[in-house]
Amino acid sequence: MANDSPVVRMTEVGPGQFVLEIVHVIPAADAWFYTPEWQAKERLADADIAAGRGRVLAPYDPAEDADA
Repeated sequence: MANDSPVVRMTEVGPGQFVLEIVHVIPAADAWFYTPEWQAKERLADADIAAGRGRVLAPYDPAEDADA
């Protein structure tokens, strides 16, 4: 996140009584990642990796494409 400063929400629960909660703010551009649908896909991918399904690819090197 661009700003890692904590955000605190204060709620009055009674006369002179307040509850303070740390709020984790998700930038709007990243909200898709936290949808239930995407998180289900993440769990499936994690299960595939844990079961040994899949393969590790070499890191992409754009310099290799420059020669082509």
